[in-house]
Amino acid sequence: MIRVDLYYDKEYLTGFRLSGHAGYADHGQDIVCSAVSVLVINTINAIEALTTEIVTLNSVKQSEGIIDCAFPKRKQGAPDEKATLLLEAMLMGLRSVEQMYGEYIIIKNKSL
Repeated sequence: MIRVDLYYDKEYLTGFRLSGHAGYADHGQDIVCSAVSVLVINTINAIEALTTEIVTLNSVKQSEGIIDCAFPKRKQGAPDEKATLLLEAMLMGLRSVEQMYGEYIIIKNKSL
């Protein structure tokens, strides 16, 4: 199962951690894992390329399905509006995957 932990400081999403593999299908055939990967990696790349937000990748371990990402500026209450929109779009996509394939992905909100 893929676990998505969303870290909030006050109202701002300040980071997230993905861990695990969906187990929906064999490696290379798993549409749940692929969907989550595309949503997350595209969002990180878009934030880095299109916004002033600072992205810190704390850990990336493909074999374990781990992506641990933080946005330090957001902890200071200075989020980039474009980054906020991109993160909201990513969350909308992840929640859609969770609605359709809930036994393979779980999303949890955590306060810092």
